[in-house]
Amino acid sequence: MKNKHILLIIFALIIIVTSCENKEEKDGVVVATVGNEKLYEHQLRSQFTPAEWENITSEQKKNAIEEWAEITVLAQEAKERGINKNKNVKFDIEYATKTILANKLLASMLENINISDDDVFEFYNLNRENYKRLQERIKIQQFVTPTWAAADSAINEYNNGEAFYTIAKNYGRDYSVDFLTQENISTYMWNYLQGMKKWNIRIIKDGNQIKVVQLLNKEDQAYTINFDSIKDSLKSVLLEQKRKELLESAIDSLKVDYSLIIY
Repeated sequence: MKNKHILLIIFALIIIVTSCENKEEKDGVVVATVGNEKLYEHQLRSQFTPAEWENITSEQKKNAIEEWAEITVLAQEAKERGINKNKNVKFDIEYATKTILANKLLASMLENINISDDDVFEFYNLNRENYKRLQERIKIQQFVTPTWAAADSAINEYNNGEAFYTIAKNYGRDYSVDFLTQENISTYMWNYLQGMKKWNIRIIKDGNQIKVVQLLNKEDQAYTINFDSIKDSLKSVLLEQKRKELLESAIDSLKVDYSLIIY
């Protein structure tokens, strides 16, 4: 009988040890302890987004664990001193708990919001007037000359009454009439043209080329911002609108469900 009791005690101990091991395995890997309080890896991971956790360095992980340990040590000492029993502290703890729960609820409500490219394009078309801009445009005629001397001779003939197109054929090549914006020419060229007046003719060194340029007109041209260039920002705007609408609707409904009264 005595041996039977010993066997029962050993068996009970095995069950207790096994259950502790199973609990440890269920809770996960312990990364730090403060007294009897443990920090598990899955708890640590919950403080990061999946992308952040994927790229976290060992140093960052160590710092996060140390921060948890320091906060836990201070919290345990606060309990030892009875600070947690203070009325105002109790309210702060309760309010912090409510805030965390509310944020988790809101996050769960918002996680399934999806904005498609078609939604964004429709939003863009409905608000197209908001994406119109004015762009300064300069109209010029120009040609390239082989030397400064040739450019000087061309301008002299122009001043004596010869047509611009004729001097371009006689002294240069690549005659063209162009509409220029700040985006499609060099900063130096744009600034130079800004200093010219209508019908002014100048010799300009543009890169490796010597050009004879005449300014024909300056004008503001209306254009609409290209959809692809602002698609991502519009998607963020639309997503924020959808979130705001959903939250306002959900909160209004919950206020009724929980009989909210503000005195």
